[in-house]
Amino acid sequence: MAADLITLLWHATLASSIAIALVLLLRKSLRHRFGAQVAYVFWALVPVAIGVSLIPAPVATGVVAPLPPLAAKPLVSQSVALAQSAAPSIDIAFWMLCAWLAGVVSWALWLAYQQRRFLVELGRLDRYDDNAWRAQNVAACPALIGAWRPRIVLPLDFDERYSAIERTLILAHELTHVARADAALNLGVSVLRCVFWFNPLLHAAAARFRFDQELACDASVISRFPEARRPYADAMLKTQLADRPGMEPGLPVGCHWQSSHPLKERISMLKSSLPSPTRKRTGIALCAVFVASVAAMAWAEQPKRLATPTPGDGDIRTEFRVTIDGDNLDGWSFNGDGHERPVHGTAQDASFSFVMQSGKPFSFTLSKGSESWVIAATASTVGDNEVQLATDISHNGANYARPMVVSRNGEAAAIKIGEEKDNGAFIGFEAQVTMTRAVTTPGGGGSKVDKHAAYRSITRIPYPAAQAKAGIGGTVFVLAHIGVDGRVVSTGIKSSPGDTPDVSPLVTAALQGVQGWTFNPAQKDGKAVASDEIVPVVFKGSQPLNVLSMGGQLDPIEIESTNAVLAVGNYEEPSENVDYRKLHPPRYPLAALQAHQSGRITLKVLVSAAGEPESAEVYNAEPSEASQAFADSSIAAVMQWRFNPGMKDGEPVPGYVLIPFTYSVTDDEK
Repeated sequence: MAADLITLLWHATLASSIAIALVLLLRKSLRHRFGAQVAYVFWALVPVAIGVSLIPAPVATGVVAPLPPLAAKPLVSQSVALAQSAAPSIDIAFWMLCAWLAGVVSWALWLAYQQRRFLVELGRLDRYDDNAWRAQNVAACPALIGAWRPRIVLPLDFDERYSAIERTLILAHELTHVARADAALNLGVSVLRCVFWFNPLLHAAAARFRFDQELACDASVISRFPEARRPYADAMLKTQLADRPGMEPGLPVGCHWQSSHPLKERISMLKSSLPSPTRKRTGIALCAVFVASVAAMAWAEQPKRLATPTPGDGDIRTEFRVTIDGDNLDGWSFNGDGHERPVHGTAQDASFSFVMQSGKPFSFTLSKGSESWVIAATASTVGDNEVQLATDISHNGANYARPMVVSRNGEAAAIKIGEEKDNGAFIGFEAQVTMTRAVTTPGGGGSKVDKHAAYRSITRIPYPAAQAKAGIGGTVFVLAHIGVDGRVVSTGIKSSPGDTPDVSPLVTAALQGVQGWTFNPAQKDGKAVASDEIVPVVFKGSQPLNVLSMGGQLDPIEIESTNAVLAVGNYEEPSENVDYRKLHPPRYPLAALQAHQSGRITLKVLVSAAGEPESAEVYNAEPSEASQAFADSSIAAVMQWRFNPGMKDGEPVPGYVLIPFTYSVTDDEK
């Protein structure tokens, strides 16, 4: 995260510096040819350049050349000596970010102090007329203060110091600032000075911007009062003479006739003829074209992002489970899509999945402090049921190894590169790699299947004890890749309640729990196919939850924070608690209802000694198609029920019970 922010800040600094240099180079020429107002408009190039530098880079349309072919092996295990550094790891990016934040706060406090000092020097403000206030001071005025509700402030001797025509011109000047929201623009400049406090070019540009702002305002007033050039110059001179040396502290948020504006240049501008309306419009149009062209070129020249294709038939899902130096990745960061995120140390959290077209390269980076690993890879099909992965692994910027693995579709292979120490410790990179040809369901965004996968046998996911006690809940949307045999090949996260230590155990429990389930596989053209399914796992906690659809077809499985205890022995059959059947009846699947499909399905449910369903599986279905159509809703409903447990010697014991469901288009409530 810190490295990403520093990178964004660097890009914005570079873009703003180039834009400022262009404006400083061209502003006088623009003022001479098209007028002061056009030169002022040209400053828009700076915020546009900063904004463009923060927009995500364009997506690459070309294909990066794949890695050179390497000798294929079913399993690769290489040993490469790894130089160990005794120097401790220092997160330079983190400390740079801290220094930058300290500078931002310091500059914000300094500018706030300047603003406050200016307002204190004005003294009490009394109403002058509908548009202005009178200060108790004669210096540092006239001025416009405030960004959201700007107020015109006049000196105490305003009526005595200036003639009637001069007073009219001064009020017209300040009202022009109000109409153009110049005070709000100056607030934006102050924000940029805080953010880029380390860039002296921006501080110098801020002074030039304020000067061009005053010249543009002068030009606007003179265009309305062309015969009043001399009184306007007299008003400027009287304002400067009223200032006391050392009086002016600056006005970050506002507009001020301050003596730091070169009086000679402002009066010289009054002597110049104003550009015609046609020339001014031409200048503004040229500025707009120039700003748009520079912004488009700057965005197009950013380093391209590699497009991640939509999963579909023929794509390959590649999953890495990585350990480094024999340890999990707790404290490391993962970057695979241009955005860095922390990695928690559990085996599931250290799993990274990619879905790419065969032969298309992808890469990801693992970093911790000054250490980094970059894994570039290309997965491709080999024969009818084999997949190969060519990799190029770099460590701290240096090429480390280039292993290749070939495995059967959906089966795990291993990469182990490093050095085995005498004490048995392994130093290096180790990954379990599973490659599966992906075929997605309608909810997954890829090619459609005739029938989506459905639950066949699931087991209750244990509610993490600490989260159950604290009432922490949420919905984890697990993305499960299901093979043609209905078993779960791999699991990943589609969405989770968050990425905090309190929520992370829920995510881990959901991933590990779904990994052991089995499904009726998806079907296409009458044949079983692999598919990606979204499984909603709802940890109910102490608060009611709304399960939002993530585009999948499977019913949510709800987990309550109760403790179940299993026992062993000869079981007596438990009985169903009818009240729960009434409270949680299964829904009639919409697809089956629309197809007027009926059927009967029987579930075999393991009930714990506490009366909770520990597992549910399809025991029988009539006709056989009923399993595919009605298993989801039946299992999701039963897992919410409570039972009267089996009894033995007067004590509750676990046992199995068969629960039949009959689905009929004329009677959908069982």
